[in-house]
Amino acid sequence: MEWEDEHVGCPKWYPLFLSGLGLGSLVLYQLFA
Repeated sequence: MEWEDEHVGCPKWYPLFLSGLGLGSLVLYQLFA
């Protein structure tokens, strides 16, 4: 990725990625339940 951030251990997109992943898995669970 081309994200430049001083905090290498915790990039700015990481929490957003986790929340998006959780939301996506929840939607998939609702679809295939």
